[in-house]
Amino acid sequence: MMSPRTRFRALLVGAVGITTLVTLTASPASAANESVQKWLTTSDLSQHLAAQPDLGFSASSAAGTITVNDSQTFQTMDGFGAAMTDSSAWLLSDKLSSTAHTNMMNALFSPSQGIGISWVRIPMGASDFSATAQPYSYDDNLSASTGTTVGVGSGRCLDDTGTTANGVQQYIWDCTSGNANQQYTYTSASELRIAGKCLDADGQGTAAGTKVIVWTCNGAANQKWTLNVNGTITGVQSGLCLDVSGAGTANGTPVQLWTCGSANNQKWTRPDPALANFSIGHDLAYIIPVLKQAQALNPAVKFMANPWSPPGWMKANGQMNNSGNAGTLLSSSYGPLAQYFVKFLQGYTAQGVPIYAITPQNEPTYATAYPGMQFSEQNEASFVANNLGPALAQAGLSPKVLGTDFNTNLLSSYAEPLIKDSAAGKYLAGTSWHCYAGNLGAMSTMQADVPGKDNYETECSDGIDPQNAIETFIQSTRNWARAATMWNIAQDQNNGPVIPGGCSSCTPLVTINQSTGNITYNAAYYSVGHFSKFVVPGAKRIASTTTANLDDVAFKNPDGSITLIVYNTSNATQSFTTGWNGETYSDSLAAHAIATYKWTRG
Repeated sequence: MMSPRTRFRALLVGAVGITTLVTLTASPASAANESVQKWLTTSDLSQHLAAQPDLGFSASSAAGTITVNDSQTFQTMDGFGAAMTDSSAWLLSDKLSSTAHTNMMNALFSPSQGIGISWVRIPMGASDFSATAQPYSYDDNLSASTGTTVGVGSGRCLDDTGTTANGVQQYIWDCTSGNANQQYTYTSASELRIAGKCLDADGQGTAAGTKVIVWTCNGAANQKWTLNVNGTITGVQSGLCLDVSGAGTANGTPVQLWTCGSANNQKWTRPDPALANFSIGHDLAYIIPVLKQAQALNPAVKFMANPWSPPGWMKANGQMNNSGNAGTLLSSSYGPLAQYFVKFLQGYTAQGVPIYAITPQNEPTYATAYPGMQFSEQNEASFVANNLGPALAQAGLSPKVLGTDFNTNLLSSYAEPLIKDSAAGKYLAGTSWHCYAGNLGAMSTMQADVPGKDNYETECSDGIDPQNAIETFIQSTRNWARAATMWNIAQDQNNGPVIPGGCSSCTPLVTINQSTGNITYNAAYYSVGHFSKFVVPGAKRIASTTTANLDDVAFKNPDGSITLIVYNTSNATQSFTTGWNGETYSDSLAAHAIATYKWTRG
């Protein structure tokens, strides 16, 4: 059943709603007469990755409109695909019947029955596309048994006087390592205990301004507290927030209850610099199982990973969101963040999901209302050189470390200075790029300026990119990208689940209706498939000429087969010839149609 949907640009448009597996196969081509297989997607999706009658080469001395030269090779390809966000994995795992889930996974990852996705990006913790109500990391430390509680606004610790008397008001004081007056234990009964007493709302008060004291533990509601992921600590009885009086920052400023707001004098962190509470448990529920299914269907699939935000306690604003552009990494957190990567990589490897590549930070110069972190070029360089690189080496881990992970308009201001930094550059395998601003030709500039380093296109969404998926993949690979990546693999009928403030216009490869279970294969699914199904990891890009109204890129697979992808950028049918090895074939493409051609040297 056709289910057209408006696209950002009037190029390749529409979607196909289906609930059964799409099988994308064709009869093998005969190498003896150098026949050419063809698969077609039209702009209205009336044909979508549909096998067409074979074409045939014939001897010709004339140059083709497009000339393919497989003796001239460029970069080796690692893969094509999209991101397995928390939202995507949850929808695939929890919102489909068993049969529909199996069919969907085959359609995404099977090279024979689907499009054979071979490159998957994984957020480390919450991104804006998370099925959880609140952001999460692998070390939120909300229920850590014992530790300091640090005020975000003051940088000082919640402190007891060290006496054992009832009624002593709590205050903030300089944090001191090993200070017993600052070691509060959060219990399974939601108590905050210190020196054998419980944190207590004085007189069971529920009014703003009530003193926060310690008292003999009695199990009453005024001694129960909720540690929230936004950094606040609320009294269960009062619903009010633990508040530093008058937004004070000086030693000895008392702590009280007050109406909850957004100010930093009500934000607290419980740091875990040793990462004693690190766990990838969240991902074990549905993300890792889906990734392992992808591996089983396509053993060639590679995974890259990166954080949108480290745990809030590592940041200046005490939370994963990047509120007020203040979400920078604390100087004391550079080492713990490096170990956070180490533990993540070790945890995933232990689950049988090795990570091929990482980046230190997603979109490091972008201020977000959802999980994010400001990370200047200088700070990222320092982190890679002094923390991440050495930590990985010491742990015996060797993922590709890619810098920048943002738009190509940051070429001169961020990407080049980062990779040319002598201390950081020795740990960086290359640069990752997004499509939302700038020109993808920046990758060729980088390749020329910094030879020996790799380029990867790691995020683009059809809903907000300046060009559609097929153009992104063609232009990225023509400009040295070793992988090309769309954003979400799956979203629901409302383009979610998405954390408030996240991207509401981003669109996925497939849409899963939470209410009905119906699946819609969007245009981007077929655009990705024109690459991922026919260009396998290890293929090399080969030379191909371009011409007006037709964009193209060509590859030679490890088995010697040649794949050419052609996209008609115009509003009219285009006829053309393709020349290769002294032979040509002729074909035509309707307006905004995509075709993949594949042949084997006879």
